[in-house]
Amino acid sequence: MKVEIKAPKKLIEVALPLDDINAAATREKSIRHGHPSTLHLWWARRPLAAARAVLFAQLVNDPGYERNLNRGVNKKAAQAERERLFGLIRELVKWENTTNEEVLGKARAEIWKSWRETCGLNKNHPRAKELFDPDKLPAFHDPFAGGGAIPLEAQRLGLEAWASDLNPVAVLINKAMIEIPPKFSGRPPVNPASREDKNWFEREWKGAQGLAEDVRYYGQWMRDEAGKRIGHLYPKVEVTAAMAEERPDLKKYVGCKLTVIAWLWARTVKSPNPAFAEVEVPLVSTFMLSTKPGKEAYVEPVIEGNGYHFTVKVGKPQDFEAAKKGTKVSRGNFRCLMSDVPIKYAYIDDEANAGRMGARLMAIVAEGDRKRVYLAPTLEHEVTPCKAKPKWKSDLPSRGTWASNAQGRYYGFHTFGDYFTPRQLVALTTFSDLVGEAMVRVKQDYLGARASRPHKTWHSRGYLPHWEAGKAPQSITFRLHDSLPSELLERWREELSRLPESEQALERRKRFEAVLDAGHGTCRLRDPRIAEIVEHALLHFDGERYRLHAWCVMPNHVHVLVTPLHGNSLSSILHSWKSFTAKEANRLLVRTGAFWQEEYFDRVIRDDTHFVRVVAYIENNPVKAGLCERTEVWRFGSAWERKEERAGRPRSQDDVPLAEG
Repeated sequence: MKVEIKAPKKLIEVALPLDDINAAATREKSIRHGHPSTLHLWWARRPLAAARAVLFAQLVNDPGYERNLNRGVNKKAAQAERERLFGLIRELVKWENTTNEEVLGKARAEIWKSWRETCGLNKNHPRAKELFDPDKLPAFHDPFAGGGAIPLEAQRLGLEAWASDLNPVAVLINKAMIEIPPKFSGRPPVNPASREDKNWFEREWKGAQGLAEDVRYYGQWMRDEAGKRIGHLYPKVEVTAAMAEERPDLKKYVGCKLTVIAWLWARTVKSPNPAFAEVEVPLVSTFMLSTKPGKEAYVEPVIEGNGYHFTVKVGKPQDFEAAKKGTKVSRGNFRCLMSDVPIKYAYIDDEANAGRMGARLMAIVAEGDRKRVYLAPTLEHEVTPCKAKPKWKSDLPSRGTWASNAQGRYYGFHTFGDYFTPRQLVALTTFSDLVGEAMVRVKQDYLGARASRPHKTWHSRGYLPHWEAGKAPQSITFRLHDSLPSELLERWREELSRLPESEQALERRKRFEAVLDAGHGTCRLRDPRIAEIVEHALLHFDGERYRLHAWCVMPNHVHVLVTPLHGNSLSSILHSWKSFTAKEANRLLVRTGAFWQEEYFDRVIRDDTHFVRVVAYIENNPVKAGLCERTEVWRFGSAWERKEERAGRPRSQDDVPLAEG
């Protein structure tokens, strides 16, 4: 039997503050810093402001009354409520509020409010538990995400976002913007430069700030390393006095070495005119370098006898149309620069397939004073690419649309390697190698980062603690908020009240430990990112506020054996652990609400025998719970750390086998 889903009318179905959304979207076009378009300028990019507003309006219920659902308010109240929501949208679409947590938090709250109302309307649906969970927003799926604006904004509004595309470039963009950053949300960077900051561990790394630091550091390392290896193939261009004689705009650059942005090359073939059969003439679709009014620049071919050379001039050419057309006559057809004889595309294809297509440098584009500088080619820059000797070239045959044009012409491009010049192949293979090397460095630095945290000060020590006044070791167990069912706790209270008071505490502890090991609840500590946050918190003040003897982070609870130091109370130590880890875990999981249960178990260690027994109990807990076979393989526990210490592999050593990372 088909059951109707009760779907309230959405705000987008009634009205939107379109003028404000359009104004914000228009303003966004001129913003570059921090915008996804700086990653890749996608041709059909959706404005972030529009995507954010539309998604919000699709997710929020309209306040108007709906008789069939018996929900909403009267017209006057509904209009007032809409105006309030419109005000929120007006704030939401502003570029400066893109990362404003206060504004985003209000938007997320409205989305949750509407979703829970929808869940309430459908609570009697036979699949309500699956489809209408009031504690879990529906995920957002975009199979053709393109530049990723829409799934990015869905994620910003608190939804779990999934994005893909048929275009591999789009897939890469979405991985970089949507898939990878959340995995490192709230985590500190691992690069050594950032770790030199003494506040590195205590600093609050919001969102993907830590990841951004690492991307900047390792990106710069790759760039610097590439410069060392292949920089000689990319020389700067020196502006000489001779260049400035005919170009007054170059006078301020005389003696300067400018960084080259691009080399503009023309493909060449031998002229089909027998009189110029030995001249390689250019196939150029345009000689214009810049057509921006007031900033025009163009290439002028100068014919000298049976040859020619290129020069670059600024200003508008006398024959603008001729310069704009270059030597192109029609699609695939060109003209001989020397004689104006037509060059058919069939001739060009034959020459290319015979290996007789060449290249000629037309112009150099350099980085000037906040603008581009166009220069004529020099001998150095024409011959330098010839020095490139690629060690590898793809011999994979090109297929499909890569293989030929609509007329079936190959133009000499028979393999994927043919699409690149030798210098390009050297650059691509160099950067490909550097990506692999960067991965090794990141992994090594990560292991070094673990060692540089307070974590490194923990040792098994090989001695038992002294029982001094106020400094007795204590065994502590604290657990996640949902680790025990409330109905079970109620039943226990009733059952335990029937036991003698002297037996109640022990029986209660036994029952708690048995149920905790069964893994009830969400078990958020199974997530290694969350477990690592907890372990770092335990290790952070070891030797300063307490002495840490043993610990184990289980899926839904934590065991710790610790001796408070310097007058630090057990309650204050627990509070610092739980408040810090709850905040970090909630940020990473994009959630709010209680994370830990307020109460905790603590027990004072009586003597050496008791101490040894408790250490063994804590470290054996994952084995007892059936999570592993040996104590030392449980990653987030003191037994694992003791194993690393015995093996002589402190995490600060550079020769740590990467397979163990």
